[in-house]
Amino acid sequence: MNKFEKAQQILQDINGDGWLIICSEDNDIHSRYLLGVSSHALHAIFIAADGNHKVLPVVMEANMVKNSLEKKGVDAEIIPFNSAKEFIEKLKPLINKPKIALDFGENIFEEDTTSYADYIPFGTHLALQKLVPNTEFISAAPIIYELRSVKSPEEIKDLRNVCKATIELLEKIPDMTKVGMTEREVMAKLEYEYAKVGKPAFPAIVGTGEHSADPHHNTSNEKIKPGPLLIDTGMQIDEMCSDITWTYWVGSNPSEEFIDAYNALYESKEIANKYYTDG
Repeated sequence: MNKFEKAQQILQDINGDGWLIICSEDNDIHSRYLLGVSSHALHAIFIAADGNHKVLPVVMEANMVKNSLEKKGVDAEIIPFNSAKEFIEKLKPLINKPKIALDFGENIFEEDTTSYADYIPFGTHLALQKLVPNTEFISAAPIIYELRSVKSPEEIKDLRNVCKATIELLEKIPDMTKVGMTEREVMAKLEYEYAKVGKPAFPAIVGTGEHSADPHHNTSNEKIKPGPLLIDTGMQIDEMCSDITWTYWVGSNPSEEFIDAYNALYESKEIANKYYTDG
């Protein structure tokens, strides 16, 4: 069962007529998750409870989207458009139905938040309400949760592969890094290696010295010095991304404080590893 079919099944369970994703400039991560490619221009994905799935890409990206979905075995009609006006004309009849799911979260500031579903811009949401005033828009959170909370065997395989590739590169950091290089130079070397097999999942964080104590340090032109070096990085290959943080010691004779911290973290990781479950 592919992702479109699984989403269709969930829609039927929640009595929804369709799930609409409107995306532009990669502002909704669920677009690439479903299409298998990044469609940068304005586009819409409509997964229908009755199985009549549609994708509305701009003409210049239509063939790319079509080929990707065919490889995934997804049966969806590709409806290209040339202008914003044409996009609206083709979108309206698809969503002029009683109940349509959109990518918005609920209880955003509460403990039981579904913020993981919150991607549609407020202005786009308002425009859709105006376009089809008789349609009830519901949160797609239940669909997203069921699709993404437990990984499929194929996703687990992809995740193992990308984590293995990332760790292999992180093991080379001591050979790639020299005192006097800048944090940005280390970042560039690492992401160059990523580009050979995939792409960065997010901009790498490289922090030397006191910067290593800042978990979300913005990689800078600070020169690498003897002492702690933090690297928080991830790579994307196929559908999955890694996100791994390692701390190194540059130079010889790490401090006793550093060794104690390392051992405490290592022991904690060994305990945690006993409780992980695939998926």
